[in-house]
Amino acid sequence: MAYINASTSKKIRTVLKEMYPEIKFSVRIADHMSLYVSIMSSPYFEDEQYAQINQYHIESHFEGVQKEVLLGIDKVIREVGQYYNNSDVQSDYFDYAFFYHIHIGKWDKKHQYKEYNLKLAL
Repeated sequence: MAYINASTSKKIRTVLKEMYPEIKFSVRIADHMSLYVSIMSSPYFEDEQYAQINQYHIESHFEGVQKEVLLGIDKVIREVGQYYNNSDVQSDYFDYAFFYHIHIGKWDKKHQYKEYNLKLAL
């Protein structure tokens, strides 16, 4: 049964902030089954952008630093969250650690482009 708790969400949020200090994230849980990671502001995506990312098509739909960032976020979610998928659709058996969704912005609050000054970060 899909389940994610607050401590797992907090670990994921902490690692994402350490890996990407230039990005403002929103990490939240819905119904104790789904994790939502939204990139709220960053220097990598356009201003006023909203997009739902299909984690299975990051490689084919993005290029350069955007692709690297999204793949890094996906990797953190899978490794830190101890994600697994033991489902077998042929026998109608579904066993996920949890469901997760990656977004750029939110439907009601779009992504904000923000320059990142490396000098200020150090």
